[in-house]
Amino acid sequence: MRLNDLGSCFDNVTPTLEQKQRMLNTILEQKTNYGGIVTMKRRNKKLITAIAAAAVFLLTATTVLAVSLGWHERFVEYFGIGEEQAVLLDGAVGSPEISFTENGVTVNVLNTLTDSRGVYVVFEVIVLNRVELTDDISFNGFYFEADTVRREGIGGAVSGGDILNIDTNRITALAYYLPTEPIADGTLILLLEDIGYGVWVKDAGYEFTTLIEGEWSLEWDFSYIDTAKKIMPDQEVHIGIDGTGLITEISISPISLVVVTQLQISNPHDLDALTIIEDYTVTFKDGSTAVLGLSRARSTDTSSRMLKEDMVYEHRVYSRFDNIIDPEEIVSVTVGDVTITLG
Repeated sequence: MRLNDLGSCFDNVTPTLEQKQRMLNTILEQKTNYGGIVTMKRRNKKLITAIAAAAVFLLTATTVLAVSLGWHERFVEYFGIGEEQAVLLDGAVGSPEISFTENGVTVNVLNTLTDSRGVYVVFEVIVLNRVELTDDISFNGFYFEADTVRREGIGGAVSGGDILNIDTNRITALAYYLPTEPIADGTLILLLEDIGYGVWVKDAGYEFTTLIEGEWSLEWDFSYIDTAKKIMPDQEVHIGIDGTGLITEISISPISLVVVTQLQISNPHDLDALTIIEDYTVTFKDGSTAVLGLSRARSTDTSSRMLKEDMVYEHRVYSRFDNIIDPEEIVSVTVGDVTITLG
């Protein structure tokens, strides 16, 4: 995997225009005693000055939170963690302090985070000053994996990542591993190979030019903590016009929603039939709703064969929330024509 395929890049910790606007709106909104919101209309010069100071304070508070908890500020920024949400991840976040250096390149593991169906790792790569990192810089090889509990059938996994920041000689990135099988205590493995840049050449395919040759392999002990609330509804759901599937699990963590369904198919090549429902509606205690699923970003799905003889497949849709949430605030999840109330 090429490094520049990992995802988006944040230029620096300074809030974007959109982030500043969200801060402004938050500061200008005051909750009433009845749960409503009153928006302040007057914005004089003194108020604008106070808002600017408050925006700086919010950014600083986030950084202080990261440092006090041993978390990297990019980690806090990526998952949208505030002071109230931090307690929801208690025990799920680790700071292994693993480092490996070869050919003048150092890879540091900064943070790990466990989820109901996945593991995340935040790491940085520090290269020689003589090699300037640009948007074209990439790895010729990229690999991240966690141990899992082996089950009967054929499993798989989705892995990838996002670039969180690039400067002159440092890359901060996040990798994730989302397997079909349950995650287990054991080891985490992060492997990077050769730093350079690649281009697509007509009639020749992808060609990679190596600037720094090397293999940076890090492996460390890992204890899995699941912070998710799980429901096993075993509820039938309609698919298309006359098809049915079975909702076997709904897993809600502070990070994500996972919906697991099973379907028996007759044609092993008809993998499109494994997508039972692509989107799901989450309803919160305050009456608000959110649509999660494959039609939005931060989502992925995997399928695995459970019973070879009966052609029973299990399909999972993993969808990450925009910010850390409290699973207890969710009252129901609607899957297709079925609404499942959470106890």
